[in-house]
Amino acid sequence: MPQELTEEQIEQLKRFQELPPEKQQEILAQQCIFCQIAQGKIETIKVYEDSDLMAVLDINPANPGHTLIFPKKHFQFFFQIPKNISEKMFELAKRVSLNLTRVVKTQGINLFVANGLPAGQRVPHFVLHVIPRYENDGLNFDWETKKVDQKDLQKIAEALKKDFEIEKQEQKKKAELAKKIEKGLKEQLEKELKKFKRVP
Repeated sequence: MPQELTEEQIEQLKRFQELPPEKQQEILAQQCIFCQIAQGKIETIKVYEDSDLMAVLDINPANPGHTLIFPKKHFQFFFQIPKNISEKMFELAKRVSLNLTRVVKTQGINLFVANGLPAGQRVPHFVLHVIPRYENDGLNFDWETKKVDQKDLQKIAEALKKDFEIEKQEQKKKAELAKKIEKGLKEQLEKELKKFKRVP
């Protein structure tokens, strides 16, 4: 059974939740092992670093060469990560995967993410695992499949498609607004140039 929070802990949690998101982020980052690694406060075996990302070898690997890729800024969940950084992460995972085939002669690769407690996330910092695989290596990513009614699958698919359509429409509106702003600025500039030409 999980231990119940004391009144003092509940009060501390309430005070934390009342803080601005930036301050919450700062406090979480101070206590996060991956943020401390990114800041150089904890020694690790680094294989890659740039302004946004780090890749380190897992010190308790599933297989030798097991690499952890994570953003240097504190993000707990995948959906919080800006698009440019998430794209860089998966591009880096591709490069690490290729390098592992050469360095540790891997026969396969698993890209693994545990996002949220039910998914097995142990540390509140998003991490992308690149795990080398070998025949009969003892790792098991199999799961028991569930039967789902076709109508329920259709409902899920329709809801997902609707979200994508809304996102597409929003992007279209932003693009149209950007064009209008650009056109307005161009017209304004042309007016100013005409005024300038009239000056003797």
